[in-house]
Amino acid sequence: MRNPILLPLVCVLLLAAAVLVLANPGYARDRTARNTELDRVAYAVDGAESSHGRDVSMWRANPEGPQGPMQVGEKAAIDVGGGNRFDVAQNRILGRAYLALLHRRSGNWWDAVSAYNWGMGHLDSWIRAGRKSEKLVAAVAVYSRRVLRDSGVCRTENCQLVRVDKNGRRFTEVGGQCATESSRPARHGTERSSTTEPGP
Repeated sequence: MRNPILLPLVCVLLLAAAVLVLANPGYARDRTARNTELDRVAYAVDGAESSHGRDVSMWRANPEGPQGPMQVGEKAAIDVGGGNRFDVAQNRILGRAYLALLHRRSGNWWDAVSAYNWGMGHLDSWIRAGRKSEKLVAAVAVYSRRVLRDSGVCRTENCQLVRVDKNGRRFTEVGGQCATESSRPARHGTERSSTTEPGP
């Protein structure tokens, strides 16, 4: 006969171990914890938002504002099923889940990271207006480039700039010269880069 308490006990112990690992600020520095692209991007966002939990201003006076190492807002937490944004481990879990949601929604890391920083509404308006670089808030572009560079998703210092013309053709600026997206080799072994960025 099976012990009816054993399975729930094992599940609780595994969950507790996961929470302890994630609650430790040192987890983020462990390169083995960053084995997927999403993990690497989440780690880079954690660094950009709070210096991996070392920035005391990550806890804000306004409880409805963004909070914690991933600066998770109340609406973002609700969008991914809710949780305690004021708990370090849950904050990181919520932030990672929200990044995953944004990536599924947009299909690329540039838009996902920009939406994380700027908000989906602002990014959607910017996209509907034609992705004009002069309409993109400079701080959002700097933030997104930093996160993509730090995550290793974009391997160049400036990240290659991609723009889309009115016919939907993609152009990449490399060293001030444009080349069509299809005329250059794919990066990172994929048929299409996931780091779509606005161009000038």
